[in-house]
Amino acid sequence: MDPKWVGPPNMSAIVSDSGVFDALRVLVTHENPSALLGAARLLKQILTNVQHHPEDTVYHHLKMTARAIQERLMPVPGTIDLLKAMGFHDAGDGEHLELPTMTEGDRARFNVVIGILDETIDMIVHPFEGHQDPIRELDFDIGIIKKHRPKDDIHVHQQEIIDKFEAAKRERRLEDEAAKQERQRHAM
Repeated sequence: MDPKWVGPPNMSAIVSDSGVFDALRVLVTHENPSALLGAARLLKQILTNVQHHPEDTVYHHLKMTARAIQERLMPVPGTIDLLKAMGFHDAGDGEHLELPTMTEGDRARFNVVIGILDETIDMIVHPFEGHQDPIRELDFDIGIIKKHRPKDDIHVHQQEIIDKFEAAKRERRLEDEAAKQERQRHAM
């Protein structure tokens, strides 16, 4: 039940007003990639479940003593702050966080944060070897656009830009594979 996409998200307006940006910055700069990957995957799962089931309160309550939260979220700074910035608050018993009903603004913010978590997971699972990869950096916003907007609705100019980046990424992967094969041949 995705909201109708009306244009590229204004990420700074969506995330900065609620402390989401600060929490994400702390989260994605965590030094342990393995811990960050586990935390990002669990956060994405939590937010996606809430987004897909906005009326089901089961997904709006998090037990802070749950094993997954204790092992994957608590050790990584920024995770609980992110949940609170997304609208979760103490349920009053000191053991649960809960999220009240979602608004359209919440849905837009969830879309952006889920997209950022997707990109974080992708960058950990498929790291670029060597120097900074400008294609990966530019692909960040395009990934969010593609994920939350059906292809048939994309403006022709936007689609051309996306196609150029996709072609550049494919070319870069082929170059990387060729270089890897060349290194393997020289190693023998």
